[in-house]
Amino acid sequence: MSPTLRIAVSSSDGRMVDEHFGATVQFVILDVQPDTVRFVENRVNEPSCQAGGHSGGASARSVALISDCQVLFTVRAGPPVLARLAAQGIEVHQTSTSIAEAIETLRNARVDSGGVSN
Repeated sequence: MSPTLRIAVSSSDGRMVDEHFGATVQFVILDVQPDTVRFVENRVNEPSCQAGGHSGGASARSVALISDCQVLFTVRAGPPVLARLAAQGIEVHQTSTSIAEAIETLRNARVDSGGVSN
């Protein structure tokens, strides 16, 4: 794992990964190092999924909002958003768990793969 990994989380409460990308009202931004996690900020987001429809412009703004992050934890994201995130170099983990558990799983996966990171 690189010295500092910036992570965006789709979270309604700052503890759980519990929102779909398109419904995320805020992203929790964290800087993760091998032994520490530092809260950076909450970034207010305009959800791209509203009233059953999706706004391409809003999803592009959401991706831009987290463009300084290397990793995103979210419950779910659709194929167009996944493509946009990949184009920005953002690694997406679709999960529904606590933020702490998601970070630990990511750390373990990176250690098991020889510490390779984006």
